[in-house]
Amino acid sequence: PHIVEHSLRVATIAENIAKSEGADEEICRVAGLLHDLGYEKGFRDHATTGAERTRDFLEKHNLYEDTREEIIIAVRTHMLEPEPATLEGWIVSDADIIERIGPVGIHRMYIGALYWNKLEPEEALPYLAHALETSAELHTATARRFARKDIAYFKDFLRRLDDDLMTDDDL
Repeated sequence: PHIVEHSLRVATIAENIAKSEGADEEICRVAGLLHDLGYEKGFRDHATTGAERTRDFLEKHNLYEDTREEIIIAVRTHMLEPEPATLEGWIVSDADIIERIGPVGIHRMYIGALYWNKLEPEEALPYLAHALETSAELHTATARRFARKDIAYFKDFLRRLDDDLMTDDDL
């Protein structure tokens, strides 16, 4: 369920960035919805798997014939490997990053680090800090503007979490 909720938020963010950047809103919205379709097989290579599954889904249901390739490209490149070749690809990548660094994204990643990755709370800090570092990879001016408050919130959250996780020996 968290991937569905995440993808719905990414689609909305991508569509809003597209409006401001003059990109194709439909491509960004659909690619945002489908960008993690390959995630069920794990994080590694999920963008490539997702692009293949997106192609299969769109072809099977005869959807988005005119923009199908652009949607698939945006899904395949949302993790920046390979680098997006279209503005829509950059926007989906930006939207994915913005969603991860917002309050809901932080919560989802922290719970995921503890539950799925079996990390201790102290071990989750570098995992979360890496997510914050990805905000430096935002490509569009609109995404950077949208992310300002979330970046400040995330930095403060990490500082406070680090303080709260101090051991008795540190006090």
